[in-house]
Amino acid sequence: MFGFGYGRNTERKATPTVTVTPTTAILTCLTPSTTITASGATSYAWSSPAGFTATTATADILVGGIYTVIGTNANGCSASATVEITEDKATPTVTVTPTTAILTCLTPSTTITASGATSYAWSSPAGFTATTATADILVGGIYTVIGTNANGCSASATVEITEDKATPTVTVTPTTAILTCLTPSTTITASGATSYAWSSPAGFTATTATADISVGGTYTVIGTNANGCSASATVEITEDKATPTVTVTPTTAILTCLTPSTTITASGATSYAWSGTGGFTATTATADILVGGIYTVIGTNANGCSASATVEITEDKTTPTVTVTPTTAILTCLTPSTTITASGATSYAWSGVQQDLLPRPQRLIF
Repeated sequence: MFGFGYGRNTERKATPTVTVTPTTAILTCLTPSTTITASGATSYAWSSPAGFTATTATADILVGGIYTVIGTNANGCSASATVEITEDKATPTVTVTPTTAILTCLTPSTTITASGATSYAWSSPAGFTATTATADILVGGIYTVIGTNANGCSASATVEITEDKATPTVTVTPTTAILTCLTPSTTITASGATSYAWSSPAGFTATTATADISVGGTYTVIGTNANGCSASATVEITEDKATPTVTVTPTTAILTCLTPSTTITASGATSYAWSGTGGFTATTATADILVGGIYTVIGTNANGCSASATVEITEDKTTPTVTVTPTTAILTCLTPSTTITASGATSYAWSGVQQDLLPRPQRLIF
């Protein structure tokens, strides 16, 4: 009997179990790429709708999308696995408020605020840095902020801060002045600014460009521009209001029949004006006086300041009452002579028929 042997046929059609790690990934600006790894087979073929291909177990992914890997075993059996890679690369919209600012003496600083991101880094060409949303600015310039989101994506915004801190050039005219009795006040005017504040040690104040000055001293004006910046100027006002010391010589005089006039002289000033009894006037230092009375002179200096002096001129021009006794006499052979006597004066001078005239009160008549 012949034996027949039958061969045993086995099938090896086991499909691989293909897995991908990580099972998901997010591409950001911080992690712009990721590596995905397939396992469970002996060869691999990667693909994606964007045209990506690879034939290694690992695939370096730079773009989000759905990635499929087909894993094949030595028996030629295949299986696939899919992983979705997402992207979060949205850049922030960074804004700065205010969009511009001017630094002045009134507002010497400003605060600028960035928004639209989660973290911030400020910089400027002058070396300024800050890492907060707000930045306190003291110096003009161009300020740039880089705003970064949690995904690491950044955007920048720029703001220009300008400066207007120019100080005014304040001047005062006139630059000096002298107050006198002729010009007892003066007006000084400030220019070069938009507002003014005057002061002096004597307590003078004014808030106009012009100031009316009636007292000597040092006057200071602070001029301020619209930007709040100020400067000052000073002017010295002097005074020459000294009054002259006027004197008259002689200080008194008596007009008599012997000295019917006198000259009085004023001194101590540069010009003079006399007035006196009977409408007397004169404009010289000396005045010739013929009539008794009170005479006043006003003396004026070059500064226009005046003073007066007074002198009283008296008169002694009373005539004596001369009498002769006896008031009459008769010469006879019995009384060939007589004596007549004058009285009422201090000296006498006789005249008559005879030439025997003696300066005495009595006279012998023959």
